[in-house]
Amino acid sequence: MQHTLQNQIARIVVDRHLSLHDAESVILNKVTLTLSPVARSRCKDSHDRLCKAIKEDRHIYGLTTGFGPLA
Repeated sequence: MQHTLQNQIARIVVDRHLSLHDAESVILNKVTLTLSPVARSRCKDSHDRLCKAIKEDRHIYGLTTGFGPLA
């Protein structure tokens, strides 16, 4: 995680998991959250896999189905 000040605006660049402190900064202090190119690519890959699973009518617990008593 990179923390930078750009024009006096705090920013967190996500390149791994967020810590609770990072999440708190985003929520309470309105710190800007930005995805690194690697994180953005991983999100796109995950989205593409999910779209493929939906198109193939695959059941993925908690994503394409409900979960717990709603499953």
